[in-house]
This record gives sequence, structure tokens and C-alpha cells, in this order.
Amino acid sequence: MEAKEVWRIENPNRNPADWLLEKTGMVSRLEDYSNRWKVESSRLPTLTMIDEKIGLSLRPADGKASGTYLELIDRFGDTRVSAFSHIYSMPTDAQGDWKELLKSTNVQVQRNPTDLALVMKITRNLAVDEVAKKANDDAIEKRKKDPKIDPKAEADQARKDWEASKLSSALEGVEDILTDWDKLLAEKALPDSDALLDLAGKCDDKFQEFYREHVPVFDGEGETPFVRFQLLATMRSLSEKVASQFGCRLQNPSFSAAYGLITEVPFSGKYDAIRQKATALSQQYGSASEKGFKSERESFMQEIKSSDRKVAYTALKSELAKVDGLESSLKKWRTAYDAVGSGTGSTEQALSSLYESTADLAFRFKNYKRAIDGVLKDHPSSAVQDARKAYQETLDGFIANITDGIMIGRKLAGI
Repeated sequence: MEAKEVWRIENPNRNPADWLLEKTGMVSRLEDYSNRWKVESSRLPTLTMIDEKIGLSLRPADGKASGTYLELIDRFGDTRVSAFSHIYSMPTDAQGDWKELLKSTNVQVQRNPTDLALVMKITRNLAVDEVAKKANDDAIEKRKKDPKIDPKAEADQARKDWEASKLSSALEGVEDILTDWDKLLAEKALPDSDALLDLAGKCDDKFQEFYREHVPVFDGEGETPFVRFQLLATMRSLSEKVASQFGCRLQNPSFSAAYGLITEVPFSGKYDAIRQKATALSQQYGSASEKGFKSERESFMQEIKSSDRKVAYTALKSELAKVDGLESSLKKWRTAYDAVGSGTGSTEQALSSLYESTADLAFRFKNYKRAIDGVLKDHPSSAVQDARKAYQETLDGFIANITDGIMIGRKLAGI
């Protein structure tokens, strides 16, 4: 369901029948994103342990910020969703399925960390489709006894009733506030802390509105499993992700925060191929990734110049000039990386530099990759497309190596 809805949103003007031609590729793409997250999420417990050993945490130290963070984490947490909860009572024999559902919604959110509003939009669209489908299926059964029943009319009415409901309105509210949240995070590497706190609080308010409208629906009879369970799981994943993004950007250095920032940079290719590319880049350029980046960029630009000097090359050169600075940012990151755990200088200062330079790199890589695709993605030349895809994979390789590098904290924690 999710793959088809993503395709529909990405291709609003395409014939719905075209979905069948691209279904395999879309499903494969989503599965590949999942493979990346399985690897990266497996490191989170170690990073949390490292932070704890040196007295750090992703949870904000400030009282108000800490309160907002915990509300976002706990809004749909295990204390409220369990076999013993009086709010969301989950049968004991359903716990396994619930955990698997959460894994899938966590992956869905992590696939779209720069566009959480899109996750909400996909979920809203699927919800109304499921409501209409259930009404249609129920009407088909009823028509066996009453031939006058019109399944299509029943489905259309169910769709209208859903769209007019308070729960649907609450979902729209979450999507709207997440749109604002996505925009704030896209403005700069580390947004103003007060602005972050204010908007994180507003996000929690909207999650609370959904919570208030969803609890009675969850306990009601006749609702679709999607409305009862999928909506709840998606909200939990979104709320926890907002909390994580909030904590990562409050300028409180930690290895978990740095890791969270770099893992939000989207990858463009197959994860296995990117891992291989990361290894090759590391072997070729060593730890001096800024030199590797310069060399690979020059090679890429020469390929574009040879393929389409007048249009693609000129436009790309102009666009990349607007997001320049990656080379120097990579150098700053390597300097900070070398200082952490070196035994010289201030560990606190070294970690602060690593955190800030990682935030800067993550922000620049997002914009850099977006700029390249913005200019070249629809170019008709196969040579240009081959060069674009290969270079995006190279950029992903650099990002993967930086992601791995955050584990430098093991040195400090003695792990």
C-alpha cells in the first residue's frame, strides 16, 4: 500500500495504470531504504551507552525543553500502549504484531526524515482509502440480502463522513505542523533553539489532538485495523522522530546527536553498492575525505561538461556555487574527528567541534545532493544520467564513511 501511495504522490499527473509498470522498482527502492536503517539503527544502543559513560544524553538538559522532549517520546509510548494500559489496551497476544508494525513505521519515517509531512500525507490518504474499501466490502455482503444497496454509494458516503470527522481533522493538523517543522529544519544546520522549542511544543499539541480523538475510535467497534493500529503506530514513530530531531539540534553535543544528524541525509542508490563505494573511497583517499571530494567533484564536472557544456554544465556550475563549502566542511570534520579520543586537548571541545561540523556537513550534503538532482534529474542524455547517478553514489559513500566515523566515541568510552 505504501509503495503505491508514494508513487501516486510522486507522479500526480501520471496514468494510474502506469503504477504496474513501475511497481517492482518502487517496492525495491523502499526495501533498500529499510536495509540502510536496519544497519544504522543497530548502532544506536552503543552510541547511547557511549554518551552515558561520558555524562551526555540526547535528552535536553533545560527543564522546559526536557519536558517537551519527554512528552513527544511518551505520548504514544509503552506506558500508554500495552496490555496493562487503560488508554490503549493492546492484547497480550497482539504484542508481537504491534512491535513488527512499529518497526515498519519507524523505517517509513526514517526513509523520509527531511519530509515528515509526506509520511503523514501518505498515511492520511491510505486511511480514507481503507475506510472507503471497508464500507464497499460491507455493502457487498449486505447486498446479498438487499439488492438495493449500492456499494459504491456506501463507499463514497464513508469517504465523506471520514473526511468530515474530528479524527481526520486532527490528522490534517499534524500534517500542517509537520510541514512547518520540516521547513524550520531545512533553513539551517542548527536552527535557533527558541524557535525549535516553540515549534516542537506545537507539534506535541497536534499529536495530543490526535490522541484525544483517536482513543475513543481505538476502543470503538467496526473500525478498520488501519485506523486503529496503523495510525497509532505512525503517530508514535513520527512523535519520537520529532523528539529525536529536536534533541539533535539543541546544540548540546553528543555522539547520538551527531549520528542522528548525519543519518538524516538521504541516500540515492542501493545500500550494498554504497557500502562498497564507501570502502573504495576510504582505501583510495584515506581519512582525507576533503581531498577525495575535490577530486571526485572535478571528475564529475568534467563528465557533465563533456556531455552538455552549454546547458547542463553551465546550469549545474551556477547551482552548486550557491551551496559551496563542502570541501572546507569536510576538512573541519576530519580535524575534529582526529581530536576526539586523541588524548590531547579538551575532550569537551573536540566533541563540540565534531558535533557542529557534523551538523554542518549533514546540512550541506542535503543541499548539495538536492541541487544536483534539481538540475540534472530530468536531463534527456543517458551520459548525463549515468554521471549523475554515479556521483550521487560517490557522495553517499562519503556520507557512509562519516556515519561510520561517529563511532569514534568508542575510544572515549573504552568500548
